[in-house]
Amino acid sequence: MAFELRKVTFQVSDPRETVGLVSFFAGEASEPEQLGQWISGQVISDEPNMKSVALNQISALRAARELIDKEIQRLTDLYHEAERSH
Repeated sequence: MAFELRKVTFQVSDPRETVGLVSFFAGEASEPEQLGQWISGQVISDEPNMKSVALNQISALRAARELIDKEIQRLTDLYHEAERSH
């Protein structure tokens, strides 16, 4: 089964504003009992509400990826620091 974006919730509905908070769920299956791998989160999107849903979904996933990349870098730095101290 494909790992896909399964649910996206936009918190703001005013078309003149930016999207703001976006909650998302991506997983291997649409039915919870069939799930293997999954990820969920909440990020801030600065895309205008008037943009397409696909663009707003892409923006939310990119924001999540940026947060994860930053945490990976932080942990990598801590790991290297710990290795040097031994």
